[in-house]
Amino acid sequence: MRQPILYSFCVKFFLILLIVAFTSISIVGIPTLYEIVDTTSSIVFSIIAVIFISLILFLLTKSLPKKMYIFILIMIAFGYRLAWIVHIDSEIASDFEVMYMSAVRAAHGDFGFTSEGIYYIRWAYQLGFTMYQAMILNLFGEGTFYIRLFNVIYSVGTVILVYLIGRKLFNEETGRIAGLIYALNIPNIALSSVLTNQYLATFLFYLAFYLLISYFHTNKYIWAIVGLCLGLGDLIRPLGSLVLLAVGFYLFVANILKKDQIIPTIVKFAGIIVVYFLVHMGTNYLLIKTDVTDYSIKNREPLWKFVTGLNHDTTGIFSDEDAAYLAQFELGEERDEASKELIKERIDDKEELLELFKDKFIYMWTAEDGSLIWGFRSDEIDYTESKDILNMYERFMYFSMGIFVVIATITLLLSNNVAPASSLFFLLIIGYMCIHLLIELQTRYRFFIIPSFVLLQGYGVYILHTLLTKPFQLIRRKGQLLDTK
Repeated sequence: MRQPILYSFCVKFFLILLIVAFTSISIVGIPTLYEIVDTTSSIVFSIIAVIFISLILFLLTKSLPKKMYIFILIMIAFGYRLAWIVHIDSEIASDFEVMYMSAVRAAHGDFGFTSEGIYYIRWAYQLGFTMYQAMILNLFGEGTFYIRLFNVIYSVGTVILVYLIGRKLFNEETGRIAGLIYALNIPNIALSSVLTNQYLATFLFYLAFYLLISYFHTNKYIWAIVGLCLGLGDLIRPLGSLVLLAVGFYLFVANILKKDQIIPTIVKFAGIIVVYFLVHMGTNYLLIKTDVTDYSIKNREPLWKFVTGLNHDTTGIFSDEDAAYLAQFELGEERDEASKELIKERIDDKEELLELFKDKFIYMWTAEDGSLIWGFRSDEIDYTESKDILNMYERFMYFSMGIFVVIATITLLLSNNVAPASSLFFLLIIGYMCIHLLIELQTRYRFFIIPSFVLLQGYGVYILHTLLTKPFQLIRRKGQLLDTK
């Protein structure tokens, strides 16, 4: 079926942006490989090895019955992550420590932490994950094991969703290889032992994406479940604004010129937004009514991420100097005004701003993944050797991912039949990259968007396999024709 011209233009524009972005990542990321392996031949050999292993994994899973593949996928994903949380006892530090200790108090009915100090007064949105941890502690008792075990379960769930989304967007083979790649993703395994909100939030968001692309037009009430998943995901980790924008843009792009779908799409998207906000309103009402907190679950210092993100001296990484400067102003209008002044100063010089964007893009998308730093954080055990080995593997896997994504996006650009649902993930990647040009950076923040990268990577592996085997298929067909003569 021929796609509308406007739709095709939008998709091709998205794909061109992705090709530029991932080609840049692949080229600019080369120096990070030299930090690990100091010879070009070793780098080339390692990249070829990763590509070869990817193709082997593809061949091993291609012929398996579907149920057998899913069983093996779950066992691999669950086994590695369970082994990690059993053998690696990551130190609880920074925000993770604040939220866990608060959750322990909440599990005992003590909610004084919400008004003590400044943490929950500034960032009341962290209460969502804190109360979730308190619920786990109430159910299973104190200790971090069960919180970590649920990290593993949500991560395995996301692995299955990557497989299901991959087969929906492209084909069964792509879904299988994408699922397997994500099951073996080192940063995703390494953070399992860290008390982070990323696992549950990512699972909820990608569950919403899967339901959206699979049942939006076939199920009358799926919009309500999508809105519920997005709302709950945002309560755990506040990415909802970006996600809602991507979903709305996707629904618009996917339904351009489909006159019979315009009104139903608008109504259902409005329903998603209503449910999303009802989740927040209901949670806020419950927490305030039960005297857990005096504030709504929201960021009461919304400009902080932009102040830090636009700091030229730190390349958008957390700044103690900024924190100390703004602390002298009263939280609210006074601090917001001071933040606006800092932001205005930092965006005034457009040349410097563009240089900052370039440096931030390079750091965010090519630097060593911070997940291993957090996963191996310990005062008692020296994990340096293990971290260095896994970091080496992670760097080559990440770099090869960029190559496969470029292969996938070029193939899609040359194709005239890109699945409309793919545009949702194009938008998510582009939007996520753009917002991190403006806000505070940590490389572990890649976590949310990596499943979208892996979906394209899986298709790139499939395309490369097809290209490599096509000559042999032609020779085989010619041989069969000669045999029949």
